[in-house]
Amino acid sequence: MPGARLGGGAGLGPGPQITNLGPKRPRSPHRTASAGRKANLKAGIWNLGFGLLAVAAGASGQFVLPGTSTPTPLVVLGALLAAYGVFQLWQSRGR
Repeated sequence: MPGARLGGGAGLGPGPQITNLGPKRPRSPHRTASAGRKANLKAGIWNLGFGLLAVAAGASGQFVLPGTSTPTPLVVLGALLAAYGVFQLWQSRGR
């Protein structure tokens, strides 16, 4: 048929739209808590590692914190960071 339109006019209009891809399920609070624990576990491992590295670097006597002349503040800061990492690991595994 000459002049017959297929599909609403040469493709100028909006195409089919998918608005619902299935039933919406409410988010589980357990999934969110688990993701939070994983992030806390990962942060705890990093903090523990960097803290122990700072303690070892300060104890060697070759490294100091910027603005200080002795390695003691680096050792103290490293110990605090390592302790915070242990606390984060304890907190994420305890629940």
